[in-house]
Amino acid sequence: DVSASWEAFRWPLAGAPLVVSRRGTLEAEGWTEFSYRVSGEFTPARGPPVAGEASGRVTTPALLVAASSWRVLGGRVSLAGSLGRGDTQAWSVSGRAAGIDPAKLRPELPGRLTFGFQGAGRGFGADGPWTAGIRELDGEFRGQPARGSGGIRRAPGQVEFEDLTLSLGPARLQADGVVGRGANLDARLVSD
Repeated sequence: DVSASWEAFRWPLAGAPLVVSRRGTLEAEGWTEFSYRVSGEFTPARGPPVAGEASGRVTTPALLVAASSWRVLGGRVSLAGSLGRGDTQAWSVSGRAAGIDPAKLRPELPGRLTFGFQGAGRGFGADGPWTAGIRELDGEFRGQPARGSGGIRRAPGQVEFEDLTLSLGPARLQADGVVGRGANLDARLVSD
């Protein structure tokens, strides 16, 4: 069993840090595979700062997040998922975001968005296959009401839209089908 707390932590300890943490705590129990609970404030090298907590297990094949709750981008995100420890780095995630402000990433994109999400893929390279879905998107984006749902699947050479429906103010987009190799897309855009 391990219990630890820190202030001004960075990883890795030498070289350019991948993540910096002002403060946090960790509890772990087990040996080659173990359960964990971590909480704190974290700033990754790429991405917005986050604060909150997560719990799950580290196993031989994967890092598992059973539950987590984070304050990020002016809102809250709860999620669960997994990250494979093998060469393929298979990953999956699902959860809900509430009150997210895109202006925290780009000032010209103010808003407040709430939505459910899920995704899965292999690896993090530009060519890696992945799927992503959004449900019950609701809120405001650049002063306009925003709504939507649907999915996107990416494979080498093609992108597939799965019953994608988005609206921003009076503009509406619907898309279903494939763009790229084997293209067969049914889409409709209505906008002033």
